[in-house]
Amino acid sequence: MHNIRRLFNIIYHPKAVRDNLVVISLDAEKAFDRVEWPYLFAVLEKFDMGDEFITWIKILYSSPAARVLTNKTISDSFSLQRGTRQGCPLSPLLFALSVEPLAETIRSNSCIHGFSTSNTINKISLYADDILLYITQPQVSLPVILKTITTFGKFSGFKVNLEKSELMPIGLKDLSLIHSSPFKVSKEKIVYLGIVVTYKYSLLFKSNFNPLLSKLQNCIHYWRTLPISLMGRINAIKMIFLPQILYLFRNIPILLPKSFFKRLDSIILPFLWNYKSHRIKKVHLCKSKHEGGLALPDFRLYYWATHLQVFALWLEQSAVAPDWLQIERDYCHPYDLGAVLLSPVILDQAAVNNIVIKSQLRVWRQMREYLKIKSLSLLIPIANNPSFPPSRLDTTFTQWKELGICTIKDLYLDGALASFMQLQQKYNLPKNNFFRFLQIRNYLRTYKVSLDEVPPSVIDDCLIQFRGNKCQLSLIYGRLLAVTSPSTKLIREEWEREIGVGISEEVWQSGLEDIDKQSVNTRLCLIQFKVLHRLHFSKKKLHRIFPNISPICDKCKREDADLAHSFIFCHKIQGFWCELFKVLSDILNVNLAPDPVLIILGHSNYICSLNSAQQKFLTYCLITAKKLLLLFWKKVNPPTIKLWLEELISTLHLERTRYLLKGNIKQFHKIWDPFFCYLKSNYIP
Repeated sequence: MHNIRRLFNIIYHPKAVRDNLVVISLDAEKAFDRVEWPYLFAVLEKFDMGDEFITWIKILYSSPAARVLTNKTISDSFSLQRGTRQGCPLSPLLFALSVEPLAETIRSNSCIHGFSTSNTINKISLYADDILLYITQPQVSLPVILKTITTFGKFSGFKVNLEKSELMPIGLKDLSLIHSSPFKVSKEKIVYLGIVVTYKYSLLFKSNFNPLLSKLQNCIHYWRTLPISLMGRINAIKMIFLPQILYLFRNIPILLPKSFFKRLDSIILPFLWNYKSHRIKKVHLCKSKHEGGLALPDFRLYYWATHLQVFALWLEQSAVAPDWLQIERDYCHPYDLGAVLLSPVILDQAAVNNIVIKSQLRVWRQMREYLKIKSLSLLIPIANNPSFPPSRLDTTFTQWKELGICTIKDLYLDGALASFMQLQQKYNLPKNNFFRFLQIRNYLRTYKVSLDEVPPSVIDDCLIQFRGNKCQLSLIYGRLLAVTSPSTKLIREEWEREIGVGISEEVWQSGLEDIDKQSVNTRLCLIQFKVLHRLHFSKKKLHRIFPNISPICDKCKREDADLAHSFIFCHKIQGFWCELFKVLSDILNVNLAPDPVLIILGHSNYICSLNSAQQKFLTYCLITAKKLLLLFWKKVNPPTIKLWLEELISTLHLERTRYLLKGNIKQFHKIWDPFFCYLKSNYIP
């Protein structure tokens, strides 16, 4: 992200046109295969990597050999003379070290003119074998660069593929200066790290997101021919498409409109439902599995989560920052970048003359509007705050920052705004700062911030709670998902009305959490998801849609068939359940009776006395029974116990494999041995 963000801040900088900026993307020819070993070892010594480490590297590169596999035919071995080893995890690091002397030479050469801002000098960006140069005064810089690369290649093995290397002029009017260069001139766009970087900022969306959507449509056109379930289709989206779009979200700082996400849904949702009518709202599919959903990615929330990662960096007060962050800080001077983000006062266009920052601020406002957040964030910096005029006029607030009072949140102690005396004791404030304290307190009252308690804020939690965590993106996404996911209260109430029994919140939540734990077989988990969320069409529901269809149950021919009747209360089905629970009682050696809540959810207070293995066995047996009921949904007679036992036996090999792969075969036997004993006693002569 850092290199691409830096590139955007440079090429879309107003100064780039004035400085005749030229961006060059170098393609290293067979980069990893051309590194000369004597040079590599010399570089390791120069970087003082240690004698022992260098000795180990030399051992790895002592007389290595390779063979080529072609259509199951293996060639004779041949010795290698240069290059880093294929497939070795050290290879990218060794190559990065080998190319660093070239980078340092370019940085330190005064004849090579880079792009300068207030606090940064930008000449080169490195990422593995992708090299990007930022050059001004090309008539002077280009010849020196070519000579430097040629000289470097003589002893290192490094070589640039001039035919694939691209040069993009930014505001350069005299193109004769670059047409004489050996690089391929691309006036409109270049590709860097998989991102299409366009000359115009407004073309980034069209050049990156539209091709990705077209690619998704082509994939779905093929996937729809495959016999995969709803969960399989969701997994295909998560594994193949989600990483690709996340890469664009994280690296391209543009505002995506609602229409983009609607178009995305119009491609994905019909595919998920196999181009049939949708049974449930997308928001229920997007809920986490812990909340009873299927974890379908909510792309808008992922989009916001990636931007919140950037906003968290904006709020950091560290003096040492990546070049792109320093450039963005310079743009906002004299204001604090984090204060510009969180300020309730929207600055005019001239105050922030950076199209990247402007787009980020629009994303911020879009997110706050969707989440209905109107209160002032306590993470807003005090010093250089555009919404707090005294902070711009009085340097005392900058001194507070040095004492540890950086944000409004630092003024709160034990959940409430601290008194001036408490702040004096904690931060060693001078007595003559009391008036500044009154100014801040008045500022908080102006924006209706509670002084008696810390107001909760979802975004504040995301910005500060997960800072520095390796799983930051997933944690932020999970937090956003938790506060935007709809409640399943209405679904629970509908089940309670039909079965005539109350379902406690604890039991309901347990049922939701265990949907994906029913079995390793995702089709069984999907059955439980559909049952719990009432997605099946009962005769009564069909009658409401099509009045000419009778609501009477096909099996008993007596009563209207709602879902509870179709799964539990039809007298024919009740016979099936009574017989099934009798078998379960014999297997587990306990007294079990049909319980509507247990049948629907797989959980009930009724089975709390059973141990964990017994509960898992019972849950699996019930989901298998519900599968058979659905297979016999339109038939006159219910399934038989014999058929249920056969279905259990036919799926056990998959369950056994599941526990075997986990190295927990003992748990499998603990769960299923009572069932095997029952079969031996009653069915095996």
